[in-house]
Order: sequence, then C-alpha cells, then structure tokens
Amino acid sequence: MAGLLTPTAGTVMLQQQAMKNLKNRQRAAKVGVLFQEAENQLFHSTVADEIAFGLKLQKCPADEITQRTHAALQCCQLADTANSHPLDLHSAQRRMVAVACLEALSPPLLLLDEPSRDFDENWLSVFESWLEKCRQRGTSVVAISHDAAFTRRHFSRVVRLEDGVIRNVNPPDDIHP
Repeated sequence: MAGLLTPTAGTVMLQQQAMKNLKNRQRAAKVGVLFQEAENQLFHSTVADEIAFGLKLQKCPADEITQRTHAALQCCQLADTANSHPLDLHSAQRRMVAVACLEALSPPLLLLDEPSRDFDENWLSVFESWLEKCRQRGTSVVAISHDAAFTRRHFSRVVRLEDGVIRNVNPPDDIHP
C-alpha cells in the first residue's frame, strides 16, 4: 500500500483510486508509515526539521509548514525537543518524532508496524491519545501488532494473515495472547 513492495496480484483501492496507479508523491500524501524501528526513518539533525521534511516534499507553503510542525510538536509532547537531534532522544521519544511526522502530514491512511513498541506507560498514553485524534478525524489505521491488549483497546477488527492469505477476520476480543 505504501509502495515499498511491488504487488504480485490484486488491487488496493484508497479513496476510489488504485494505489498502484499513483505516483510516489501522491501515494506519500495518502499513506503514512510508522516503521517498527523508528530510528530507521529519522535522518535530519533536529526534531523540527524532521517533522517539517515531509511537508516540504509536499510543497506546502512555508507558513503552513511552520504551523503544522509546531502543532505536531505540541500534539506529540515534543515541543521541548524541537532543536534536539532525534537520535539523542530515548527510544520512546524517537518513536514519537516519527509519529509527529505523521501528525504533520495527516494522511488518510496510516500503516503502523508494532505501534506500541518502545513506549513506557507515559509515552504509550501520549501515543494512544494521538491515535484517538487520528480516529476522530477519520483516518484509517492498519497495524501489525503482537500486543493483544493494545489491539483490543484500539481496533474493531483483527485480520489474521498466513502465507499472504487472509485466514480469518474477528473482533479483537476473539484474539488471545
């Protein structure tokens, strides 16, 4: 869906468009990805520059970039780290920098790989508040998770894949740790 792999079969549709027909820039505006290891998606020298980068790629006006970067810093409780190097932060904060990048872009679809990873209780609460904010604005969220408790709290449906084939679709209460 994010264009990282070339599909071998089928068609993924988002907002009445086949994802395979979108150019990379169009796809990036529609799909946000949170990788399992956030430090693999951080490469700027300050948190603020990291958050602003995607907006610059989308060719947003400078004042909008400033406003959305500031709002993402506030939302993700990172305002005091804006001028810090992302890799100097502890793992939960690094993960929240990647989340703040997604918040700034606000794509209609999020793909989250092990979203509850690296969070202590405080940062998990911040992340879960952000996830609820996304849900309230109508963002679709697809997550890959081994955290059954997190999945039960945040998702209405669990799809189990095996060898690339959907084996079943259940409510989250039907999954067991």
